[in-house]
Amino acid sequence: MASEIRRGNHQIIYYLSQFAPDSKTQMEWLQKAATQKNGAAMYALSSVTSRQDPPLSLKQLKTAVTLHDPSAMYVYGSFLVAEPGEYHKQTGLQQNVPLGVS
Repeated sequence: MASEIRRGNHQIIYYLSQFAPDSKTQMEWLQKAATQKNGAAMYALSSVTSRQDPPLSLKQLKTAVTLHDPSAMYVYGSFLVAEPGEYHKQTGLQQNVPLGVS
């Protein structure tokens, strides 16, 4: 596994991030995997940053959608079809039912 991490294998890095010794290391590993176009890692980053920085979280969520992460696609679609609430206010996201169900 160590050689795969050194090689930058985003799947291994993402998987191991859940076992990181601390939250700082976990964030570093998630960011490294996300940089390598790992949609699941980008979605995880979005979840982690959602409370501290909602606009950044939305940007990360949209990126995870473009990387075809199923969880991100479901969550983003859910936000698009939901009645506007606090998340919409914090991020500037507009309700868009046709896009959300497509």
